[in-house]
Amino acid sequence: MNFFCGRRVIFARRVTMDKQKLYQQINAGMTQERFHSFERNLSLNKPFITEHGGLRDVIPMLKDRHVVICGAGPSLESAYPYISKLEGRADVAVIAADMAFKPLVRAGIIPHFSVSCETTPRDFFAGEDSSRTMLLAFSCVCSRTVREWKGGLHFYNWLLHGEPYDRLWHEAGTGLGFAATGSVVTSQALSIALGCGAATVMLAGNDLGFFDRCYARGTVRDRGLYPRCSRTAPLESREFSASWNARHYVIPRGDRKFFTNHQFLAAKYWMEETISKSPVPVYDASDPGCAAGTVEKLSMKRYAEMIQSRRKGVWQ
Repeated sequence: MNFFCGRRVIFARRVTMDKQKLYQQINAGMTQERFHSFERNLSLNKPFITEHGGLRDVIPMLKDRHVVICGAGPSLESAYPYISKLEGRADVAVIAADMAFKPLVRAGIIPHFSVSCETTPRDFFAGEDSSRTMLLAFSCVCSRTVREWKGGLHFYNWLLHGEPYDRLWHEAGTGLGFAATGSVVTSQALSIALGCGAATVMLAGNDLGFFDRCYARGTVRDRGLYPRCSRTAPLESREFSASWNARHYVIPRGDRKFFTNHQFLAAKYWMEETISKSPVPVYDASDPGCAAGTVEKLSMKRYAEMIQSRRKGVWQ
């Protein structure tokens, strides 16, 4: 698959050579911009970390279960009816990216887990009942998110080593467990699901690319466009403008083309590489999502049919 940046073609060989550089640039930029927030949040989160602990207790909750990871891409909307059919089964666990939590709940779906690594205050969960969902939180996540969360809570560190990270993990506690960052929260959810021994994993709404809009309706990012809408600039126009301004690359898929940005591109590479090495079957219903040659593309409807053909039960 070739990627285009403006008029210049970046061939697959060149892209492969630059993957590590792309990861390093994103991690370095993240550290420079947010490290002070990391330290402050960790200091405020430590009493909660001591009380609730890390991922050890999460392992039996995900082991041998079929895990549906929900990102906040527009394609998530078409998956609602099928996720709804699966969420009550004993052998299924639904994990929502923090930004996907609100639209899922408003669609009548209560995720079993949500994952958040956002270090600054965002209203990903505000106004919704979080008491029936367990939050898997980065140890340096925004402290307001931790304080306001009503459900279960467990923490993890990032799988980044060397200074200044090692000092942070030592303070948080290395026994929490580690999740690879992969540059976006859905990749951290994937890392946790695979590390906990999931039976299968389905990626829904993990679009990692966009055309006319970047996010599902009802997300914080989407609702942030509402105040700027008017009769002459409706929501659809604002959404398209936001996606157009965010484009860094173009991903061609057959006769369709999607935009993506540096962070999504890095996540796409990381996920494709991770999935290709995983013994756990991973499926992708996202659009465009990961490339078909690296993951089995499967509709959410077909995945639900596969799971529903198995023994039923109630999630504990």
